Amino acid sequence: LFRSVSQTAWNILSSQGYAMDKLVTYFTEMWAQFHRHHSHMETHIHPRGAQISAFYFLTVPEDGCKMVIHDPRPTKVMVNLPEQDNTQITPASQHIVLTPSVGMMIFTNSWLPHSFTKNGNLLPTRFVHMNLGVMFGETPQVEVI
Repeated sequence: LFRSVSQTAWNILSSQGYAMDKLVTYFTEMWAQFHRHHSHMETHIHPRGAQISAFYFLTVPEDGCKMVIHDPRPTKVMVNLPEQDNTQITPASQHIVLTPSVGMMIFTNSWLPHSFTKNGNLLPTRFVHMNLGVMFGETPQVEVI
């Protein structure tokens, strides 16, 4: 699983036009996140060398947290026009709301502002959060304990 997540992160960055030929991806952080009833997460990014963030959803109750991707273009945000249809993802979109399901893996650039809506269920929304960075050279050898 870890190798697959790391390779997918590499593929995403390469497909976005980054010169990845001499770079490898590696995990910088990983933790479990639990959002209990009414818990949420404000808009944020992941700095400190993270390039890709991944989220693997373990439990998603009905009316649980949704992931919101926010428009990262600050100058556009200042002069936004109304969206013609906010159910469609277009260059006019101010945010994109993703409804996760159990077993879903979401990848995003770490610099992309995101948040999680309030959990409206008594059962928690649980997921594993991973941040990956890049470095020159061979894939680092790590021991998984």
